Amino acid sequence: MFISFFYFVYKKEDLSELNNFGKEYFVKEIMTSKDFLKTLSPTDTVEQIIDDVMKIPQKIFPVLVNNKIVGIVRREEIIINFKVAIMDDYPLIDEIMTKVNLQVSPESNILIAKKIFDKSNTPFHCIPVVKDGKFTGLLFYELFIDFVSMKKVLFKLKINE
Repeated sequence: MFISFFYFVYKKEDLSELNNFGKEYFVKEIMTSKDFLKTLSPTDTVEQIIDDVMKIPQKIFPVLVNNKIVGIVRREEIIINFKVAIMDDYPLIDEIMTKVNLQVSPESNILIAKKIFDKSNTPFHCIPVVKDGKFTGLLFYELFIDFVSMKKVLFKLKINE
């Protein structure tokens, strides 16, 4: 038995002014590099990774095969599946991950990322960043909004000078 779930709560922010300055900024400026993310393999079991998951604050784990992203799994899914495992029958990450079908390039401008966030309603609030077929990081919605908000203020200050 395994449990898989994800959230659909997705707050849309007012990004109407993004068109004024969004072409100047790129995903690579906002993304979280894979060097700062713990990644998993589809063949890992929940039992094998639970200790690592509990030691770090990361909430979203990319699932990779040969440095290509195949899915994403939430920390909560790992913890719940560890707790409900019957007779030490821990599921594989492949069984609880959500397959990934969206991605963005680090060279894409942030207007493209905005369109993906707006249209996809991604349950993980992040978009995998891929260059030449290889996983390079994640673009988190919260960091995207923080970046855009900061740039919006700077843009307004620049106009009012």
